[in-house]
Amino acid sequence: MNTDELIPTLRRRLPAWSPADSGELLYGRLRLSLNLNGLPFPARLGSAERQALHSYVLGREDLLEGLELRCTLGEMPPDEQEFLEERWLAEPGGIGQGDAELLLACDEHGGMLVGAHDHLSFHVIGTCEELLSGLNWLDSRRRMLEQSPGLALGRQGELVVSSPFLCGHGTLLSLVLHLPGLAWWGQIESTLDPLYDEGFSYRTWQEGFGDFILLENLSAQNDPDPRTLLNRALEILNPVFARESNARAELRAHRELELQDRIHRALALCAGSRMMSYSEFVEHASMLRLASQMGHSLPCPISPLLLELAPAHLQQSSGESGDGRRMARLRADRLREVFSAGADV
Repeated sequence: MNTDELIPTLRRRLPAWSPADSGELLYGRLRLSLNLNGLPFPARLGSAERQALHSYVLGREDLLEGLELRCTLGEMPPDEQEFLEERWLAEPGGIGQGDAELLLACDEHGGMLVGAHDHLSFHVIGTCEELLSGLNWLDSRRRMLEQSPGLALGRQGELVVSSPFLCGHGTLLSLVLHLPGLAWWGQIESTLDPLYDEGFSYRTWQEGFGDFILLENLSAQNDPDPRTLLNRALEILNPVFARESNARAELRAHRELELQDRIHRALALCAGSRMMSYSEFVEHASMLRLASQMGHSLPCPISPLLLELAPAHLQQSSGESGDGRRMARLRADRLREVFSAGADV
């Protein structure tokens, strides 16, 4: 498969997902691991192909607010690893920064690297044909999720990402949970520590973002198929969702004034700041997502902004360098544009 066939192949194989089903998802990314053989080494995709794929990924309105395509480094020669480290890891907002960078390159076997995320957490994958065939169960996965009580709660904001993907010998399931109520009351550890006994680990989604929690199965080796793994994860998360709902109820009953103060501060800063780092924005976004889930009307859905204003995506869309001060100015400009209309809070 050559680069000219990449976008048409994805367009044919990806199922049509309705955005109406996903209003409260944070990213709704599907991590599809691809190994597209046939690209001659050491040829690499150029900026035109990279931009085409990036535009296609972010422009799919029938997906859940964005799509991350992902591959792995695998066994790469030292000079190729050095190229990637020099070209990508050292750049502000690059893959060493986490979040959702888009990376295209070729390994020694002609495979393509597509996407990088989660602090260089790459995973072994199979062939292009094997992994594309894995798309066949996505429609059934969608139907299964729609019938799950866990996802019903997720639409209220607790389960904000579900992204199972194949990784060679099993399935790695990554869930990002938005738990502002538990974080407020300091109950994250006591609630999530028991999940280690169920085969899952957790950590803050990015350093300092205590309201957003990344949950993954501890090992992809010998795990069940994706549907079984996802069902098990949703089952063990139901008590977590229940505790989060109770924590939010306690907030409204006993901390309403403080909660409203934090929400209004977040709105004011987003509407008036001239510079804003991504870490600060995510803190405000947590309060604004919570306000939206409590029934308040905001000028714009918060979830797409979390992706749009991430360092890598902002750098890509603006065509600017990765200078932190420049990115902070661009991020604040975009936030003022969005929030200048005010909100019904």
